[in-house]
Amino acid sequence: MRIFTCGGIEPWWLISILPSLFHLASSDTPCSSFLSAPIAIPVTNVTLANNVLARGAFVSVGSPPQSLAFAPAEKWNNTYVFDASTSTCSDNNSPNACSERLGGFFNEGKSTTYTKESNRAASGAAAETFPDHNNDVYGRDTLELNATLSFANYPIGVEKGSVDSQNALGLGRNSTLLNTLFSNGSIASRTYAWWQGWTGAEASQQMDGSLTLGGYDSAKITGKNLTLPFSNNDFDCLAGLIVTITDIQMNLQNGSDISILGASRGSAMKACLAPSYSVMSLSVDIWDAFVNVSKVAPAEDERSVGTNFWGMLIDADGAYDGDLTFSLAPGLDIRIPNHQLVVPNYVTGDNGELVIQNGTTVREVVINSLQDVNKNDMPLLGRPFMTSAYLIVDQDHQEFTLAQAHATNTQDLVPIGPPACNSAEPISTPTTSTSIPPSQSPTASSSTPTPASSRHSSTPAAAIAGGTIGGVALLIGLSLAALQAFRKRHRRAAQQAAETAGIIMNKNEKSESASPQAFKPEMPSDHTHQPAAELPLERHPRYDLAPYEMPSGMGNGAKVQQQYEMPAGGGGRSNTPHELL
Repeated sequence: MRIFTCGGIEPWWLISILPSLFHLASSDTPCSSFLSAPIAIPVTNVTLANNVLARGAFVSVGSPPQSLAFAPAEKWNNTYVFDASTSTCSDNNSPNACSERLGGFFNEGKSTTYTKESNRAASGAAAETFPDHNNDVYGRDTLELNATLSFANYPIGVEKGSVDSQNALGLGRNSTLLNTLFSNGSIASRTYAWWQGWTGAEASQQMDGSLTLGGYDSAKITGKNLTLPFSNNDFDCLAGLIVTITDIQMNLQNGSDISILGASRGSAMKACLAPSYSVMSLSVDIWDAFVNVSKVAPAEDERSVGTNFWGMLIDADGAYDGDLTFSLAPGLDIRIPNHQLVVPNYVTGDNGELVIQNGTTVREVVINSLQDVNKNDMPLLGRPFMTSAYLIVDQDHQEFTLAQAHATNTQDLVPIGPPACNSAEPISTPTTSTSIPPSQSPTASSSTPTPASSRHSSTPAAAIAGGTIGGVALLIGLSLAALQAFRKRHRRAAQQAAETAGIIMNKNEKSESASPQAFKPEMPSDHTHQPAAELPLERHPRYDLAPYEMPSGMGNGAKVQQQYEMPAGGGGRSNTPHELL
């Protein structure tokens, strides 16, 4: 349908949007179009201080920065690091081997900004639900997320015999990191997204993963997605990321699919998503069914004590060469390719390097068979599952989303809006907004250190706002120019029409003739959106923008580092943990 204007009437659609444009230019509310860009942290092989490589999220601690590899701690609220005094490694491990396994050692004595505190509360760290970290040593130091964003006096826990298997970046329900970033306006919401990346044997089967704070990477998603609420009643899965497995199928090379869920099929089976866990733990019945279908022979040692700790070892001769697909209720399939499911048995050498043990005779299936005292444990879907699943966790809305991961180095970051935004539109920017006053917002300061060339940078929130304001100003100017052009065209057309009718018009008179019909683009009758339960499967048009304009002073390759001072009372909005129902 085409909509016309009558003679002498201005194009109403152009006039009507001008107030909205001026509102956008002046708005500072969290639901305005100035959503902070998500922060992307690579999940990669990090070079540690001892030149050993360790895989994890690349974050630095201290001054000068000490590069460490972190695991996503979905159940902890704080950031925890190991130092060389840890008792976690056995006497049989060399320091380099132990460092590789734990993601590197933090050296408090080499950091000029480290301050030891008397206890967790004094450091500003949040409380934890379980006592595992009660005996840790707490302090404050600089936490650097990338070359342009760091936090001074950030609460750090130094692990002393706790249960973690790697340096832990706390992303739990009362995450100090997410609270601090959100309070400072560095991210649009307390959300994070995780893809483990690929860690196969061949170069073509290896790829960096990503941790995204304040949004997600739409380039890493393919196919359908599934959104579920947190589970608040199961202490076997403290983060509340529980899924229901309705089937597990072995995808054979001959094209057939065979279910191995066994007796659990029909009643289904609960499992906990655990991105920091090294393997996937499944019941012994499922493992036995896997062995029966694949005809693999268990290796003599049976279990791995290497990188994929406690996975099942099999003979390399006749090793399973198919994929494995998990079906999750109410309707999502996650397919794990063989090169992420059956891998060499990697162990850490004395110098911290990865060594393939019994490479010609043994392979590892990254499944931990739950048996004996662990037979009734809730299954955990750890790192191998996360090589093929993309996880988005929304702490604000108490829900999480899963999708089949698309293995790619392409990046397309999309912010997710805060709770004050329309809950049915989690990643868009409504024109109506509600202001949220900052709570315990740290004081911002800036500095210009020389960043390491290996670090990845992200666009500061100020640059995003500046670029957006500039874009809105340009749009206002274009709109006014279009309005002026429309008026001139209308007067010219009216005069031509009058002359054709034989009417001689005085140049100083205004035309009374009707204007020719002016076409107005048809507008959509409504603006429907996908429900909050699912994220869009295509790039959201609102964020299909040109690169953000950088603020003045950042030309010639200069980088401005945002550095935030943590308040004396602690980072984030609250040190009170979310109560588990």
